[in-house]
Order: sequence, then structure tokens, then C-alpha cells
Amino acid sequence: MFRDRRVIALVPARGGSKGVPRKNLVPVGASSLLQRAIASARDSGAVDLVVVSTNDAEIAAAADRAGALVQKRSDHASTDESTAGDVMNEFVDWCREQNIVDESYVVYLQPTSPLRTAEHIAEAFRLLEQTVADTCVSVVRNEHTPFKALRISESGSMIPLFDETSVTANRQTLPETYRPNGAIYIFPLSHFVRDRQIPIAGAIPFIMSSESSVDIDTPFDIVLAEMYLKETE
Repeated sequence: MFRDRRVIALVPARGGSKGVPRKNLVPVGASSLLQRAIASARDSGAVDLVVVSTNDAEIAAAADRAGALVQKRSDHASTDESTAGDVMNEFVDWCREQNIVDESYVVYLQPTSPLRTAEHIAEAFRLLEQTVADTCVSVVRNEHTPFKALRISESGSMIPLFDETSVTANRQTLPETYRPNGAIYIFPLSHFVRDRQIPIAGAIPFIMSSESSVDIDTPFDIVLAEMYLKETE
């Protein structure tokens, strides 16, 4: 329970993947990405129920063995173009079928963040507890400042994304920036029902290291994650 509300961990784990085939079942260290996500939720002490959203029978069976409930996801919400919003829309419908009220909290845990731990989740909830905010998003510091970013116009010329003085400014004089690392999103289910998107603006940032923020998208990412994992063992 968090603020007297039930906490549900949602692990989105579809069967298809182009960069790494059957990605969610691929092991990093001794456990698959799916198993790591479920264990991080279960062992955090902050989660009352773990649900895996999937369209894949093998993933569903693995989730069941790991002690998670399974929410069958449609093929429509399981394509390369499907968004987290598509996943959440079907999850909302499932919650109502299970008599899970909108006031419940959701912690959205993508399996592709294998170095997110149970302690990270617990720390994020402790951080949120100390504030009056309703939402928390894990972030990592940008290694390259976006203030120096350029885009290329249709005519082929470069245009500063912000302003020209930022492009040539010393990096130390520019504001430090962060980006969501995809590891942890905490929010009331009612906020998604209201806005039909996972809330980001106004969220409390939970800052994670670049090592803990490895996101699995290619085979090299798996090698990198295993390297960092060995350093922490």
C-alpha cells in the first residue's frame, strides 16, 4: 500500500522484437529480462500485485511461474508501433474487470531496464512519500546537452534546436538536463484515465546512474548490462 492505496506493478512484455528476437525472455546474468522485472517489483516491498501484460503464450507461462498475474494483451497493442498508452488503455479495462479501482497506484516497469533493482523502486516510493506530488519518473543525466543540438532543414542547412549562442557556449555554463530512462514510472491509475497518457510533467525525478539506466535494444546492450552486473556482484 502507498498512501492507503493499492500498488500494482505493470510489466509490459510483448512477444515480438526486432533488435533482439524474443527479447523479454533473453537472460541477463542468471535471469531473463522478464524475471528481473517481476523480481524487482516483488522484492521492493512497495508493490501489492505484479501484472504482466503480454500477447505471447510463452511469456505468459513464464510470468505465471514467476508469481505474476497475466493480462492478455491484444495484437493491436503489441506491434512495433504500439505505445505505452495503448498498453495502459487495455490495462485500465482489465483493472475494471478485476474490480481494481482507479485510485490505485501503478508502477510501470519495462523489462528492458534489467539493472533497475528492487531497491531502486523502494527508493523511488520513499522519495515520492516525502513530497506532495502524485507521480515520480526515473531519469538519467544527459551526457550530451540538448542545448547544443542541431536539426537539418529541408534545404539542407543547419538550424539550432534552441538558439545559436547555446551551440557555441561552454558546456559548464548550460543548464544540466535529464531524460526519462524508462526504468520506473509511478502514478495514480486515475491520472492516466483522466489524461490518457502516462504523466510526466510535474513528476518528481528519481535520478539513476547511467550504469543503472542501460536499456536493452540491441545485442550490444545485453553485453553492456552484463558487464555492469558483474561489477556490482
